[in-house]
Amino acid sequence: MSRLDGLQGNVLVGYETGHAAYLFASVTEAAAARRWLAAGIEGVTTHRRWAERAPDVTVNLAFGYDGLLAVGVPAARVEHLEAFRQGMLARAARIGDTGASAPEHWDRGACDSDVLVILTAREDGALERKLAEMRGSMDGAGLIVDHVQDAQRLPGSAEHFGFQDGFSQPSVAGGTAPRVGEGTRTRWRHWRQLAIGEFVLGYRDEGGWPPPAPLGPLADDSSFVAVRKLEQDVAAFRAYTRDTANTLGRDPLWLSAKMVGRWQNGSALARHPDAPGPSAAADPEASRFRYGEDPAGIACPLGAHVRRANPRDALGWEGRLTQRHRIIRRGMSYGRPLAPGSTVDDGVPRGLMFVCYQGALERQFEFTQAQWLNDGNALGLGGDGDPVLGPDGASGEMVIQGKPPVFLKGLPGFVRTRGGGYYLLPGLTGLAAIADGTC
Repeated sequence: MSRLDGLQGNVLVGYETGHAAYLFASVTEAAAARRWLAAGIEGVTTHRRWAERAPDVTVNLAFGYDGLLAVGVPAARVEHLEAFRQGMLARAARIGDTGASAPEHWDRGACDSDVLVILTAREDGALERKLAEMRGSMDGAGLIVDHVQDAQRLPGSAEHFGFQDGFSQPSVAGGTAPRVGEGTRTRWRHWRQLAIGEFVLGYRDEGGWPPPAPLGPLADDSSFVAVRKLEQDVAAFRAYTRDTANTLGRDPLWLSAKMVGRWQNGSALARHPDAPGPSAAADPEASRFRYGEDPAGIACPLGAHVRRANPRDALGWEGRLTQRHRIIRRGMSYGRPLAPGSTVDDGVPRGLMFVCYQGALERQFEFTQAQWLNDGNALGLGGDGDPVLGPDGASGEMVIQGKPPVFLKGLPGFVRTRGGGYYLLPGLTGLAAIADGTC
């Protein structure tokens, strides 16, 4: 099998689909589950198959640590992978899932399941048919579906807070076409793509070595997946930005943009600090910017969400301190949107099914979550947490740099975790080895 032929889809190149379903399942009988997997491998959507002919419905399979053991994979193959072995539930406190986001508030069926099946489709009807087919195939096949979460792309590719999403994904050498502004800026002012081993196991990462991986065929063209069900309190976000902006004599859209680091149409504050620029979806130059050119945070606040999640070159060394912590983000929103302009909670659960891919869970997802989003010390922000994703409770603070600066206090928690887990997305070689019991 040649380079990347076995990699599952939606890792290096995102699917252009508008509907999704996430099936969390438990293994009840190993041999039957392996037969189910053997029968379904041909239907798994791969990186190459998507590039050659995008199907109407995609199918991807991932396994939790306990799920691999449940289908017969020897523990020796994976027990050295600490974060993967322990799972997100056990590591919740270190990534900030406390208080209202603590595991006792999670949807129990959507936590570190044995098997995760991700279906996506262009049309809702096609997704429903595939979901029914998938559930039917799992019935009596050594698997029990514990939880199903539907999701969909909202109008304008926005998330529930109203911001277009999905920009500034890493540009990966050998996996994606070069994208200006989405790799690493060099001293010669070129944009260098990140090493493929940062996201796909079995290849060299930015440190020059392959990251720790499962032993045997599970390491071939695989990736680690962090999944999170994030509930968004849209009414609280709108009410806070409205009331605070009124107090400041500002536009609520200005305040929310300063908190997020982008305007609602996705244009970056680093390039358009005073008013929205062209929609990021239609602007090929949307990611051509460096936070190193805005060291004081006058254009984009130092504590803004997107600047914290990807500091680019703001930490110095041409972005080398950042490039080791990048993730590839996928996922879709769930729940119907809150009525336009409403600041009254209608009781409907809504939020984001966050999915990210990386080569090292601890160094990439967990580091970003714990060190940059939950704690501002590494960014010179002291204990200030992310103004959008946290902190839990009404103790959050943020400084919007400027002349004069604006101080936000009493930021409530707008996002709460309601589920999640760590998974391995095996390549085709690994899936086949699981199916025939030769891992």
